[in-house]
Amino acid sequence: MKQLFRAAAYHDVGRSSDGYDLYHGARSALRIGELTGVEGEDLLELQAAVTAHARPDSDMEAILRSYGPADYPRTLSLTRLLKDADNLDRVRLGDLKTKFLRHEGAKAVEPFAWRLLEREKERRDPPMKTRITELFGIEYPIIQGAMQWLSKPKLAAAVSNAGGLGTINMTTYEDPDDFQADIQLLKSLTDKPFCVNLSLLPDTKPDGPIKGFLRAIVEEKVKIIETAGSNPQPFMDLLKRNGCLVMHKIPDSRFAKTAEAVGCDAVCIVGYEGGGHPGMAGVGSIVQWPLTTERCSIPVVGAGGVCDGRTMYAALAAGLDGVMVGTRFLMAEETEIGPHLRQLVIDSKETDTVLTQLSIRNALRSLKTQGALDIIEFEKGNPTFDELYPLIKGTVTRAAFESDRPQDAQIAMGQVLGRIHDVKPAGEIIREMVDELYAMHAKVSEML
Repeated sequence: MKQLFRAAAYHDVGRSSDGYDLYHGARSALRIGELTGVEGEDLLELQAAVTAHARPDSDMEAILRSYGPADYPRTLSLTRLLKDADNLDRVRLGDLKTKFLRHEGAKAVEPFAWRLLEREKERRDPPMKTRITELFGIEYPIIQGAMQWLSKPKLAAAVSNAGGLGTINMTTYEDPDDFQADIQLLKSLTDKPFCVNLSLLPDTKPDGPIKGFLRAIVEEKVKIIETAGSNPQPFMDLLKRNGCLVMHKIPDSRFAKTAEAVGCDAVCIVGYEGGGHPGMAGVGSIVQWPLTTERCSIPVVGAGGVCDGRTMYAALAAGLDGVMVGTRFLMAEETEIGPHLRQLVIDSKETDTVLTQLSIRNALRSLKTQGALDIIEFEKGNPTFDELYPLIKGTVTRAAFESDRPQDAQIAMGQVLGRIHDVKPAGEIIREMVDELYAMHAKVSEML
């Protein structure tokens, strides 16, 4: 494919500023076929396309005018486009097709060239392979973070259908039956793997209120579980007996070895810049990530600061097997939040988060809302947990989501919000992440 673009750029438009004879360039199809290995029906199709466009009885002057000095900027643009396709390790096919079709001279060979591009994409960009993609059976090592009240079937299915791993939260549901109904809904929206998050408090017991939720997981044959909060050991026998893979989320790399020892299949390490509960260690992702890989032998996922292909590339370069993305997916079209919160996130900077709940050693990184600031002010008086709870309980945040009054509550959000300025479908977010990751790989490779 690279040779095809190189030949096309040189023969067809590479000398257009000199009024180069397009007919001669079109006749180079056979040479292009030799360079690329295109043969058989494909070569005949390519030859027929260019010959039909530049046959001897066609209006050669019109063709030359379309490529000649009078329209040099357009032909130069096409030349650059073709050369870009030659130089990039991964072609962003949607953009390429849009630009390619703008050029009349390219339309004759467009169906053939586009089909070759699609074929080349499949050959050049097979599903990524990391220990996480292999473990969970997903195409890309991108896991949607569990966001209480927001991680619902519509969002999770969109992420899974795009090749990532979608997640729903147990803590979003008050009733196990509602939880089970949404698992069933999620299964109807995707046939791809998905994950269920279980948040475990220190006093959470398998035979306590969580029992109904565990029953739903078993009955629906959920295969991937993310645990967070307390040590998941009391739940491992039940989960493993029912064929579940368990990934435990940790806020400090020191806990990785314990997670491995109790039988977890993977860990997710959250850097201090992450939204939600980043722990009390105060250590950022770029330090926590590699430390975790050194302190356990199971696959490691990194969270905190990941929102695009550049940050994903950094995570993989740090030795991780995958990434978890929360705040970026909060701004996905499928996430059910109102326009006021969306605009607040778009307008916010990386400095517009605060840490609440430090007084009870359960730090939560929140968007800097009036509700969060009120909590911080109240904590200055060293309240007991019972005194603080009315301000921090999850139903306060749920009410803020439902009324689209984000200033009324603390809202988990990572510092990466300063790099998020738009709303897109979850599938597009994933595609852009993967495209940019490949582009970054090409860029870095050129430096080495």
